Amino acid sequence: MITGASAFAYWLYQRPAELASNAVAVVISDATELSETLDPVALIAVHLGEDDLPAGYTDDLLAADAAARSLFTASAELVSGDDGRRALAADAAGAALDATRRIENAIAFRMVLEPALVLPQLETDPDLVDLATAVQEFGIWRAQLDELSAGLPHGVDSELLSSFDSFRASLAITQTSYVDGLRTGDGTAATVVEQTETELAALRAQISDSFRAVSNEISVLISDTQTQLDSLGAR
Repeated sequence: MITGASAFAYWLYQRPAELASNAVAVVISDATELSETLDPVALIAVHLGEDDLPAGYTDDLLAADAAARSLFTASAELVSGDDGRRALAADAAGAALDATRRIENAIAFRMVLEPALVLPQLETDPDLVDLATAVQEFGIWRAQLDELSAGLPHGVDSELLSSFDSFRASLAITQTSYVDGLRTGDGTAATVVEQTETELAALRAQISDSFRAVSNEISVLISDTQTQLDSLGAR
């Protein structure tokens, strides 16, 4: 009985150290897995400013997101004496989640906005369209832009969003000028359409510039996060 009690006491003494060691092992394993899942995410970030994204990018983002959440949960199991490792693991997991969220928002932003920045086929010859139809067609396009604006993810690029909002606000005057040009038949309608096309082209160019900058920012974030994850195993 004495021997059994001693063994049990020793087991109780060793148990906290064993649990702590296991918790560290889980964190290191989860950190390695997260770092590996961030490799394809880094590739997605590189292609954000391009027309084609890597195949299966949705699954890659989901995998990285799941791995980050797993590491965050595992970090909470570390003992109080391992505060440095816990903080580092939690920060790295949070940074990874931030990277995947920013990529998802950027993709959604571009997929929604870019197709809308195309002027519909607006007739500029007053002999080929009646004013009521012209007003209706332009109004439908304006309404579509207003509707999609409400669903755009925020936090992608506030300057780009501001430019889009300013463009939408100017369309009331643009529509009036276009219809007046059709009414007078003095060629103003064609000029208005050309100017609007130029403004849309400028917005599309701003999207490209913006997404190159976003791509670089996220790429740096992912690289720094992977450096943090690698250091977890060395602590």
